[in-house]
Amino acid sequence: MVTLYQLLLFIVNLIMPKEKKSGAKLFQQTLSDLELCELEAKGQRFTWMNKREDEAFVMERLDKTFASVEWINSYPHYALKIQPILRFDHGSIILDFEMQQPFRRRIFRFKRMWLTHDKDMVQNAWNVHTQGSRAFKLQHKITNVKKQFIEWNKQVFGKVKKEIKDKQKKLQDLQDSIQTFADVR
Repeated sequence: MVTLYQLLLFIVNLIMPKEKKSGAKLFQQTLSDLELCELEAKGQRFTWMNKREDEAFVMERLDKTFASVEWINSYPHYALKIQPILRFDHGSIILDFEMQQPFRRRIFRFKRMWLTHDKDMVQNAWNVHTQGSRAFKLQHKITNVKKQFIEWNKQVFGKVKKEIKDKQKKLQDLQDSIQTFADVR
């Protein structure tokens, strides 16, 4: 369970260079004492601009976000996104606790265990009649073999992961039921 301390998360405007201001040392010491570290941000490079023109125009990364190590470990898939500066002088900062990774199609890999089963499947998948150029026919045959393997793997070996999970659950239940040394015999 995450405590309130672990959820300590705040944004500060850092407008003083570390080497010039005495307050910076105190701030750094406070971060160290609280065991806070800066969260990695994605998106815009700058969080603030002064909205002036020509040589007086300035953009800076003033806003920093910090959290405890426990918080970071509790939310390893967080995403801190710095939005573009639109209407005001600061860009919005959005914290997403569980950023979803984009779906990536798994690479097809031949599995050695397939060699111990249906040997005619490859020949049957390869012999499918196709019209077109030689390159198109080759591509179509390879794609057809891949589809056949994927479908066949689901039917023949697809239950292996479920069976392993079921056996692990059964083993865990047996281990949980042990109360005394006599129960092991």
